[in-house]
Amino acid sequence: MLRILTQTPVKSKFTESLGDTRFLSVDVEKDVTIADRENRGKRALLTAQRWICLLERMDQIDLAVERATTLKPTQFKVHLGQDWYVSVSDTMPFVDIRRWYQKGG
Repeated sequence: MLRILTQTPVKSKFTESLGDTRFLSVDVEKDVTIADRENRGKRALLTAQRWICLLERMDQIDLAVERATTLKPTQFKVHLGQDWYVSVSDTMPFVDIRRWYQKGG
């Protein structure tokens, strides 16, 4: 199911800080948003199913981050559903949650 992001804030049931600039919120539809307070365009919107997929892979993600931060070769990428992926690489040792778009052909 596709949800349209609008300028109107969605009512959250739960919000938690993820550091100085990032936060996680869960809305009434149980979708999870991870967003940056300083850059409003920078956010990931995960359905409940994609959030569960991310949580199920946390051990693998933690291991990939550990490898990357110790400068070991790391190229980790996991599909969360539809066009959403989580990745970690040794060139930028952090967790990247991103929606990948494909050009129509």
